[in-house]
Amino acid sequence: MGLLEILGVIASLATVTSGLGWILDRNSKRFQEVQMQSTTALTKVIGKMESIENTLIGVRLDLPRNYVTKEELIIHIEGERHWHESVDRRLEDIRGEISSLREWRHHS
Repeated sequence: MGLLEILGVIASLATVTSGLGWILDRNSKRFQEVQMQSTTALTKVIGKMESIENTLIGVRLDLPRNYVTKEELIIHIEGERHWHESVDRRLEDIRGEISSLREWRHHS
């Protein structure tokens, strides 16, 4: 093997090596970009999860404060029923008075 052939092989190896280096560098930069995008997306997801967690904690704290027992609800419903019955009776009295006044005006 002559000197020119050896230099040709060395030049070919150098070309292949530099080409591989360029490809590896380019792929490394792409991988870093994808990794940065993934990190950004993951950070957003974690932020949303923290927001949901805070909302759930708030619900867990507020629910007992606003909760009523079944008995308290029944008492409230009964009170509402009595109030409506009272209003209905008063309206019926007013209707009766209006009817009486109308009859009195027609007879006069």
